Amino acid sequence: MNQVQKLLLGFCLVGGFLSHGPVYSQEVPAPYRIAQEKFQKGNYFEVIRELDQLLEIKPEYAPAYFLQGMAEFKLENTMGALQKFNQAIYYKPDYLEAYYNRGLINLGIDQRNGALADFTYVLERRKVPQVFFVRGKTYYELGQLKSAQADLLQSIAMDTSNLDAYYYLALIDEENDQGQRALYSLDKALHMNPGFENGLQLRARLLMQMNEFDASLQDYSSLIKLNPYNWEAHLHKGIILYQVGRGEEALPFLDRVIEKEWNQTQARTYRGLIYQAEGEKEKACEDWSKAGENGSEEAKRYLEKYCAN
Repeated sequence: MNQVQKLLLGFCLVGGFLSHGPVYSQEVPAPYRIAQEKFQKGNYFEVIRELDQLLEIKPEYAPAYFLQGMAEFKLENTMGALQKFNQAIYYKPDYLEAYYNRGLINLGIDQRNGALADFTYVLERRKVPQVFFVRGKTYYELGQLKSAQADLLQSIAMDTSNLDAYYYLALIDEENDQGQRALYSLDKALHMNPGFENGLQLRARLLMQMNEFDASLQDYSSLIKLNPYNWEAHLHKGIILYQVGRGEEALPFLDRVIEKEWNQTQARTYRGLIYQAEGEKEKACEDWSKAGENGSEEAKRYLEKYCAN
């Protein structure tokens, strides 16, 4: 499930809103209630058919378009969902949930300015932490770091449990060369959830860059335990072990990365250094040769230095 799918789950704004549409003064039509029940059961095609029949009778009933949009998204018809949210907004121009979900889809299809406009529309009418977060994320992706930081801080001020908000704050601090401040945000998130993989990975990388190798090794070990298929963690753990003089321990991690064909270039460059230190020149030169073929200038220098003769 990607970031947009996680967020697009019928987000409910507080204050007179249901999970799939606003409360209207008139009675909610029976077919709409039936469609809601079918949505909860995962019968998304039936949801769309049920609401098509309702819309033949009530073509201006905006919640029906909204719920159809939710069903289309669940069926991975992103553009169909976008069309339905547009129709919901057309018939109810202040339909905040529809703006929110349309913004999420726009963000997911890289229409960030459209997403920004939708989230701003919502925030001008309701101050909601989750919307501050997604607008902050949008600003971040647009490279507007100050605006992103302001929204993320506002999101955390209203809801301290949003781990992703701390993560994006740390990314901004990293880009601003504020490594210690980035670590502060990540420490807060990981205190709440030690298994927060994105936060753990970013902290491990920052610690590695700061030459805090013991702490970084601990985080990379936790990452591998959490997700044995995290090849970046395997690679960087291997590199750190080499850098602290534990080349023999590093080899299995670099071997796994190479076997899985994940960033072989860097893994082969470092494995070559370990082989060279162990006196296995032929193996070292083979690794550097393959890494050099893949564009590693560092590996080419080692080839020239150690393998020319």
